[in-house]
Amino acid sequence: MADFWTPIALLSVVGPPVMPPPCQGSTHTSCSAPPPAAGQRVSVGRITEACCPPGARCNYAYVPYTECGYGTCVYGRDPGRCPAPGTSTYEKCADGDPKEKVCLNQKVTLACLMPYPTNYSGPPRNPPFRTCGGDRCTTSQFLDDCFANRAQTKTCAGTWTKVCVAGAVSERCVPEGHEASRFVKCGDGSCAIGDAGACAGFESR
Repeated sequence: MADFWTPIALLSVVGPPVMPPPCQGSTHTSCSAPPPAAGQRVSVGRITEACCPPGARCNYAYVPYTECGYGTCVYGRDPGRCPAPGTSTYEKCADGDPKEKVCLNQKVTLACLMPYPTNYSGPPRNPPFRTCGGDRCTTSQFLDDCFANRAQTKTCAGTWTKVCVAGAVSERCVPEGHEASRFVKCGDGSCAIGDAGACAGFESR
């Protein structure tokens, strides 16, 4: 028996990756994310695709999820739970290195960007960002992510306002001329940007 299986096992290791056969039926996509870490409400997962046999219904429990881009996802209908894309930089720029204006740690900064590796297809190294008062910025699609909290500023040149960031209510300094995103409180004690439907998908998890 060992003599029969050994060559097959070796082929599976050293040979090219085996591509799955094309789906003859329908496909079903879902979000596969691990449970959130202790003290966190958000866990980022990957979008997976399953093939259902022809003429058969996909027997999967549908859990609502939100696509966050580049194959990632979060449970629920709240796009505010998608992580803000990060900026990849060198730790230190050498003299003469070209610098770009980036949003690094929620501050507008001149930094040297790392080169793209071969066949790179992930998020941009310098994702688009928006400023939200002074030199603060965010790469999130919601400005609420970069409004300063009380630990980051002692004085507020705007209004202390309750906002929803990553599923949790937080009091932030909203600068004059900006408006916080509307949110709702969910049954599990978290919050979601949007209306009551944004809570679907994670209240029972």
